[in-house]
Amino acid sequence: MKNSLIKKYEKTTQLNDRGTRMRIISEEEMIAVVKAHEAKNKQDLEDGIANLHEEQALKIHMEETNAIINERNQSKAVA
Repeated sequence: MKNSLIKKYEKTTQLNDRGTRMRIISEEEMIAVVKAHEAKNKQDLEDGIANLHEEQALKIHMEETNAIINERNQSKAVA
């Protein structure tokens, strides 16, 4: 894990070089930023999965409701 953090730190430092003024940050600051970014990505992924589960539940509910409505309409048509 430390190697991946170092690589991310080096990449961010290189991206930081593009500006006219480069802000040097400590390794601890960079680790904190990377961990915050990873936590946000994890939360976004969890939110996406939760949304998919909710959409699936709504789809199943809609299908079941439509089936019940169709059965009632067929019963009324026969009567």
